[in-house]
Amino acid sequence: NLAWAFAKLTPAVVAGVPGQRIVEPDVVLKHPLSTLASVALHAILEFNTQELVNLCWALAASDTPHSELFLRAEEFARTRLNEFRARDLSSLAWAFARVLCSNCRPLLESLTVQSLSKLDSFGPQDLSDFAWAFAKAALLEEKLLLQALREKSKLQLSSFKAEELSNLTWSLAKFSVADAATVRLVCNEARLKLETFIPVNLANLAHALAHANRRIDFGFLHVLAGEAVRKLGEFGPYELWYFARAFASMAIVGRRLFGEIARESLLKMQIFTDQNLSDLIWAFAVTDIRQKELFRAAEVAVYNQLMILQRSGLQETPHEEMSERAVIVRRLVWSLHFGDSLHTDAWQRAQQAACLAGQALDVSHSGAVVHSSKIKAALGLSCAEANLSIDSPTPQVLLDLPDRLVLFKPPGWQVDQDERHEGGIYLDAEYHQEEGQHEEGEEDRPLEGLRDTVTNLSEAIIEPPRQLSTYANAVLVLPLATDPSHNRGFLHRLDAPTSGLLLAARSYEAFWDLQIQLVSGSMDRDYLTLCHGLVSPEPCRRFTTQIFWEKTSSRPSEAGRHGKASLSLAKVLSHRMHENGEAYSLYAVRIVTGRRHQIRLQCAHSGHPTVCDAKYSAPLTFSSDQAWCSRNFIHRCRLAFFDQQGQRFESTSALPADLAVPLHELTNLR
Repeated sequence: NLAWAFAKLTPAVVAGVPGQRIVEPDVVLKHPLSTLASVALHAILEFNTQELVNLCWALAASDTPHSELFLRAEEFARTRLNEFRARDLSSLAWAFARVLCSNCRPLLESLTVQSLSKLDSFGPQDLSDFAWAFAKAALLEEKLLLQALREKSKLQLSSFKAEELSNLTWSLAKFSVADAATVRLVCNEARLKLETFIPVNLANLAHALAHANRRIDFGFLHVLAGEAVRKLGEFGPYELWYFARAFASMAIVGRRLFGEIARESLLKMQIFTDQNLSDLIWAFAVTDIRQKELFRAAEVAVYNQLMILQRSGLQETPHEEMSERAVIVRRLVWSLHFGDSLHTDAWQRAQQAACLAGQALDVSHSGAVVHSSKIKAALGLSCAEANLSIDSPTPQVLLDLPDRLVLFKPPGWQVDQDERHEGGIYLDAEYHQEEGQHEEGEEDRPLEGLRDTVTNLSEAIIEPPRQLSTYANAVLVLPLATDPSHNRGFLHRLDAPTSGLLLAARSYEAFWDLQIQLVSGSMDRDYLTLCHGLVSPEPCRRFTTQIFWEKTSSRPSEAGRHGKASLSLAKVLSHRMHENGEAYSLYAVRIVTGRRHQIRLQCAHSGHPTVCDAKYSAPLTFSSDQAWCSRNFIHRCRLAFFDQQGQRFESTSALPADLAVPLHELTNLR
């Protein structure tokens, strides 16, 4: 009870924000809680279930880490689950998910069966906390439980408070179980209680609705925006960027709303962290609203990161901190570039900052600074272009530089994706996918099963794909190949059935140097693709379709105002004709953003789907294509980038035989 009382005094609990700290808890409060936890550890077997729950809740709510106590608490709870009341079950689930300790998943899985048997006893807070816990811990396999919680919640929505409504909606949306009926009911209930919503509730609800944005009530969103403007003076940095991101990601851009957010943010800029600012700037970058003062603040933030890194000792700074700072710089540069506000001096400072962070990471992994110039001699590498056989069944090095290289990836190989890291630094935070490493042809997750015998044939791989990190480890001896948090050294990914060029780094310094090139537009990524129909041979076409996809599903991406901004540049190279009379256009495409299936969706949305595309063309069209082309006709043919000394390099790859032969069998019309 003493621990519970101390925890109640922390700012996070007063603000009523489960899982999201707005203000750092007072160190004075953390000290007695740590002491209480150490004492309780030796007497935990004497606790009853409610006392155990209160202690775990207090430590989680106050952000007081104590892994040993949570381990003992998990052992205690799993042996006595049948003694826990419904309220205790939800509070225990909330506490373990809040700290995200290594043993939270087994306990939450055990709580599933127990909670289902007591679901009728759950009240609004229990339902909200339980749903939030499973969403926070990313237990995607527990969708059935979330669906049961959803149906139970719909019967009690009139009793839900503001915080419970926003947290429940966020949880259901994250699991893609927020159906249209539920979202409509939540919006109706929230509309009645909107005056009781504090800023964090407004921000969380907006973000939840952004996750469920194909089912939202746009009329309610305008009401929500009006309420936010009315209370904007009470918003802190977190609520400001969270709310702005939600509306920007739904492509709902009210000039009054964003103008007020910009004004309020500038007034509070002194209490913004650089990470908060990078998130806020993204929202303005993807809209047509340009706030020069905010973008100037972003350039200052880049400079601040450079100064911090220059003052930091390479061997003293934790490598996690260095990675975090590099990620912040990367986000700022992406937003500045996408918002047409990246000036040369900011780009150069970002490059310096990223390379300093990379050098520090090289030190932390090797014990000494490994400058790019020394890597070649250490590994005995050449810098000459290799004689590449593009029809080889194994990857090959096309361009071999001291600290970076270009690989040709044949079909059947894929860049590893470690489940724990969800793709590494690109998904380091739940909502930071704007810099999009969803390269063309890439799938987020394995196929969920054949939808029918026709439409999935080109997506399936008969044999399990081979992992590129295996090749990198055995043949190239890449130091980064064993680090999933940095994507094992690879700058981008291609789906297993897709062929093309991949860029990989041999050092952390090179990795972060290339990252800044990638997000600043300094790196070219060009593709060849064959599309249905005769496309007008304009000098250059711009595809700007907004793209939406569900992270937890392999369903096709969708075009519409609810998606993320995307940009591709395309030029028709030739028109072709099949003997059956079908006409085709050969495209050269350069992607500026990297959304999932970006080229495929943009082509299909324009009325010219790519050849042999199971996801984005009609079943009969796909079936006809398969008669003369064995796979989706997309190939990454060119990469251009700079080395550490600023010299421009270019790698190209002709079409592999399985695409070149079908293309040459078509009659060239122009």
